[in-house]
Amino acid sequence: MKARECWPVLAKKAQDEVDAAMAVVVQIRQNIEHLQSRRQQLLDMYADYKRRIEDKQQQWHSMADTANHRQFMSHLLQLVDRIDQDLQRAHNDLTQAREAQQKADQQRIKMASLMEQDLHRVKVYQQKKDQKHMDALGITLFNLKA
Repeated sequence: MKARECWPVLAKKAQDEVDAAMAVVVQIRQNIEHLQSRRQQLLDMYADYKRRIEDKQQQWHSMADTANHRQFMSHLLQLVDRIDQDLQRAHNDLTQAREAQQKADQQRIKMASLMEQDLHRVKVYQQKKDQKHMDALGITLFNLKA
């Protein structure tokens, strides 16, 4: 009896799935970091334009300039809201990706365990076979001496 060849293949496939799931998690984390960076840039830009408009209020300026600044600031806030929505979706995706990674890891552990069990069964079978062979040799030697 020899070990089945399917278990190492299945264990390798399960490990590949774990690696793929980990790659997805890493990619989503990078996306979240990028979105957070972009959000901070927009908030910094908003603060800068708010400071500029406050400085201009002390000087004479046209209503069109004020309206343009306010419209631009409103547009920046809309972009921040959109990024917040994207961040929320990315966090949901991250949760799902982590769950998929956990399932893949459980499958990998299961396949590794099945492979080890099969190897143990083969080892026990071989030991029993060797023991029977040794017992048969012992009986034969005993009978020859008698």
